[in-house]
Amino acid sequence: MNRTALFIAASVASISMAYGQATNNPPGGILDGVDITGNTGEAAAGASGIPSFEVTGSTLSGGVGATRSLPISVDASGGEGIVIGSVGSSLIHNSSTVKGGTGGSANVTVGSGTLSATAHGGDAIDFTPGLTSDSLTIDGANLTGGSGGMVSALAPVKLFANGGAAIDMASGGTLNLNSGTLTGGNGGTADTSAGFLTARGGRGVSIYGAYAMGTIDDDVSVSGGKGGSVANGGDGAQAMGGDGLFILSTSSQTLDFNGGSFSGGDGGSAEFNTDLVSNPLQEKNYFGEAYGETESFSGARGGHGVRYFNDDYLVYGVTLDISDGKFKGGDGGTSINNGAGDSIADGGHGIFTDYADINISGGTFSGGAAGTANGEAGSRGAGVRMRDGNLTITDGTFEGLGLWFESHYYASTANISTGTFGDVIFTATYDEFFDAANPATVTIDDGTFGNVLMNGSSVVDATINGGHLDGLELAGTEQEIELAFGGGTVTATPSMIATITGGSVDVLKIGGSNALNTVTVSDATIGSVNFEGSSANTVSISGTGVDRVSFAGTGDSLALDGAGVTSVGFAGSSSNFLGLANNGANLDGVTMEGGGYGAVTYSGSSHDIGDVNVSSGTLDITGTDFGISDIIISSGTLNVSGAGLEVAGKHVYQLGSMDAMLNVDSLMVKKSGTLDVGLGTVQAKDFTVEDDASMKTTFSDDGAGGVDTGVIEGENVDIGDIAKWTLVNDGSVSSSENFADGFLLATASSNLTHELDALKFEIIGNPEWAQGVNGFTTNGGNLVATYGDLSLEKLFENYPGLVETMGFLADYIEDNPELGTYVRTNWTGVLQAAPDMNEVFARTPEMANALISLPSIFNDQIKDRTRSYLRLANYGSKANMAPAGAAGPSDWYHDSVQWTKDRLPFWDAQGATRSASDNAPMPNISGDPSEVGKPYMAESTSKGSDYDALVDAVHGALPMPTEDIEIPPSYQIWGRGYAAMLNQKTTGSFDAVDDYFSGYDATVAGAILGMDKRLNNMMFGLAGGYAHTMLEGNRDNDGTANTVHGVGYFSAMLNDLYLDANVNYAFSGVETTTMDDFGYSGEYDANTLSFYLGGGYGLSMLQDKLLLTPEASLLMTYYNREAYTETSDIAGSDTAFPDKNYDSYDQWSQLMSIGATLSMVQQIESFSSELEIQPELRAHWLHEFNAQMDDETYTGGAAILQAREEDLVRLGAGIRFSKWDNDNTEFGLDVDGVLGSDYDAVIVSGKIMHRF
Repeated sequence: MNRTALFIAASVASISMAYGQATNNPPGGILDGVDITGNTGEAAAGASGIPSFEVTGSTLSGGVGATRSLPISVDASGGEGIVIGSVGSSLIHNSSTVKGGTGGSANVTVGSGTLSATAHGGDAIDFTPGLTSDSLTIDGANLTGGSGGMVSALAPVKLFANGGAAIDMASGGTLNLNSGTLTGGNGGTADTSAGFLTARGGRGVSIYGAYAMGTIDDDVSVSGGKGGSVANGGDGAQAMGGDGLFILSTSSQTLDFNGGSFSGGDGGSAEFNTDLVSNPLQEKNYFGEAYGETESFSGARGGHGVRYFNDDYLVYGVTLDISDGKFKGGDGGTSINNGAGDSIADGGHGIFTDYADINISGGTFSGGAAGTANGEAGSRGAGVRMRDGNLTITDGTFEGLGLWFESHYYASTANISTGTFGDVIFTATYDEFFDAANPATVTIDDGTFGNVLMNGSSVVDATINGGHLDGLELAGTEQEIELAFGGGTVTATPSMIATITGGSVDVLKIGGSNALNTVTVSDATIGSVNFEGSSANTVSISGTGVDRVSFAGTGDSLALDGAGVTSVGFAGSSSNFLGLANNGANLDGVTMEGGGYGAVTYSGSSHDIGDVNVSSGTLDITGTDFGISDIIISSGTLNVSGAGLEVAGKHVYQLGSMDAMLNVDSLMVKKSGTLDVGLGTVQAKDFTVEDDASMKTTFSDDGAGGVDTGVIEGENVDIGDIAKWTLVNDGSVSSSENFADGFLLATASSNLTHELDALKFEIIGNPEWAQGVNGFTTNGGNLVATYGDLSLEKLFENYPGLVETMGFLADYIEDNPELGTYVRTNWTGVLQAAPDMNEVFARTPEMANALISLPSIFNDQIKDRTRSYLRLANYGSKANMAPAGAAGPSDWYHDSVQWTKDRLPFWDAQGATRSASDNAPMPNISGDPSEVGKPYMAESTSKGSDYDALVDAVHGALPMPTEDIEIPPSYQIWGRGYAAMLNQKTTGSFDAVDDYFSGYDATVAGAILGMDKRLNNMMFGLAGGYAHTMLEGNRDNDGTANTVHGVGYFSAMLNDLYLDANVNYAFSGVETTTMDDFGYSGEYDANTLSFYLGGGYGLSMLQDKLLLTPEASLLMTYYNREAYTETSDIAGSDTAFPDKNYDSYDQWSQLMSIGATLSMVQQIESFSSELEIQPELRAHWLHEFNAQMDDETYTGGAAILQAREEDLVRLGAGIRFSKWDNDNTEFGLDVDGVLGSDYDAVIVSGKIMHRF
């Protein structure tokens, strides 16, 4: 049955129930299995004045609010699900569902600040106890507040469209939450052009006044509703999420949370225009208004999971005992304030209390995420937010901003035994009511924490006995407090105190504004200590190590007793102090910046300091028996007292500007150490530079025609034979005229000694490349480096390959100064001159390389002759060997042709042509046509006149013997012509001249004539020839050579094996030239002697059509050159470079070759005659066993030859053809390419071999 409404009431005389008709005197009120919806804006059911009331298995829904538009205040709120008043005990259970009605639509049609439009959602249950013994129990029911409706009006009407509560409970009575789901309704929509607007989410449970909370079990879920949407509020607007459990009370009692879930609703959307600022007490008003009701709080904050609010700060005594449960704040929404006032979109807190004690032994606590306020993120909510009370935590999980604990009007304590925490805040706020600083006292025994912040305007006193903190920050802020009574202000100076006796802190940050911070650490582990802000900080650490200490505050002091520190940093403009007593470890480094003053003081045992870096300000380091690894002073002063310093190993002490200063009792620059004075000043009573140390000084234009330099000042200055002293131009000096008075290096008030060598000075940014430091003066205790002309030996000191030659050349220039002038004017600097000097004095034309390559080219010609012999001997074939003679017998040839014709398709070109001609259609032509010219068709039996004419021409051009001379058939005369192009690529870097080789191109052209004799399976022969070599260096190191040579050769064959050998001698006349700027040229004779041994094995394939010959060989070449002289003749100059008298030179080469040759015999028709043609392909790998070339030496220097390529690939092809039918002439052409990473060559050769 769906009834419209039900109301149960009791009078003095009787109890009655009404549905439209009456049933008298029932024993009590029970709604069982009913489904009731209230009329418009009215409750579904109610009970009053009866002993008990029960709802079981029923659905009760408040009526939806009306739609109203009037020129007066209107209310279109939804009705309650149930209204309970003065009922002894009420039970809602057995899956009952109770809902508040949704707000309707309310519109005020006129504008008046005294009018309002309301469309709240109805409460699911409105519970008003008549006696404190009245109770309401929720057991297995679902309660939901109605959502707010829609309100609008003309300005400045106030609009309200809040969501309803699941339970709205008045003062008195007891509430038991055994199980069920309680959810506040969502906020509605409010819109006006001005006025105050609210569309807050409804609360899960809302309690006002004194009450008694019964059980809260694990199966209960309480949630606030989501904030609604408000727009155009002129006096502020609220779209906050609803609280899960809200209590406004002054009663003293204990609330037990044994479980359950409590969640705040998310904030909604609020847009408004107000200049009002939220209550400075943040979210509460001490004069009777409930939280959130004040108009000065605007925005879309998230709701709290549990909010306990004590409206009277004089009453204190509520305790929340939490053993389990989940407590979560709602997320912040979106808030836009177009005025100058507040705009709040913070996340809600899991638990938020005032004037209450909390005991937590378990549970999970998390705040809501921050929303967006005027385009910027708000603040995140805390898991537990507690103001004025005592907190005890023995366990629990506190996520995100896990805990925010504040002392304001009461001295408050927080004791944490253990737990898992995100970030934590401990705040102490000065009491403006009683003009008092009520401290927050904190004790942490164990647990894991994120960053812990101690802040506020009062006193936070924390003792940390254990646990781990990612960070601990002391950040109190001095404030001017306006007193609540009597007027006036007071300056509240905060005091943050941290006593750490155990556990570990990764980062200890000490700062704030005008606070008094005190930190004492003993037997704890501290990662780093950072001083910030403007507070006066006193920190002492003993018995533990610190990774880094950073001073960036004012007047900070840190004392370390028996505790090591890794690094220290000073920043800011004030004075800060670090005291190290009985330091247990080395200090890795100290930095100073910000223009202030920093002091590091050692006492007791001292250890070394790592790097010290001063960029501004003054740093004092005082102690005994310590060292500093590296020092960098870009500006500012470093004072070191109580210990002498040593720049050792590869460490560097470096100063920058003229404001940079290093003051030390004594300073020694050790071997391999470096002191860079820059433009600064080094002051040392005793200053020593050992042999092989390095020095560096910067110079700048002093504005008076001289230079300012960095200077060493001391009583006793002793500088040894340093490895190098570098003078650096800061870019302000452009003329060598500034160096007229030299460079001031050091001053000594008592003793000055040095062993400086001008050759070890280098000037970076020198205006004149050929001038520099050339001497020293020591007048009046000042050590000055003088400036003037430099020797070539000094100029080219960075090029090891030129050092010896430049020393020889420098001596020559002393006697020939005009050559020195030529060098300084012909080149503009060392970088330009060095490659040229290198090319002429450390390199030479690569004629040795080119001439050593000649025997390989000669050997190719001999090998071609031996290949002809092997082919003639039918090498590798399974057929019988041909008889002696230049050509085989005709029967052998005809047998081969017939064998080929039997196995290959045959096309009779002549017959096919005739057939095509005979069968071609002929046009009908009248008259006597002209004679038709036919193409030439030679008969197959003819000799082929074209080819014969070519052979006759060759015969006519060759010297022919008279008929009286007869050469035996076993002799053969042959000849070959050849040309080769060789390219050696550039290698190395042009800037790094020592490994730079410019490379070259070379061409070789020549001819060879030989004669040999065959004897059985062997052949012996002699040959000779001429070759001309032209070498062009890529940087003008050129040469030519005319070479004659003779060779004796031998070839032997046994079945499929063959063996070749030859010995070759060559004599060359060589001429060389270098680049024109030096004008060197020379002439000399050179000899080469080579020995060749090679062999192969023939493999016949495809029935003697192909022959594959694997081969291996070794070519050994000995090169020898006589001593000679290169002379210089520079065009247009009266001077010349000195002669270069080269020593004699010899060099060996061992070149191995492994590869194979593929040959073929084929028949073709050409020149109307059949020819024998033999194509050939070759592929070989070449390896040079002695690739590195020895240097060529001359008086005063040496020339380095470019190394030969160690591994090369050689690819070649050749073709040989002749007429077999008793023809005595053979032609041939070969092309070979040699390829390597930096070397390549192409060799082309041709031959004519004739049988006389």
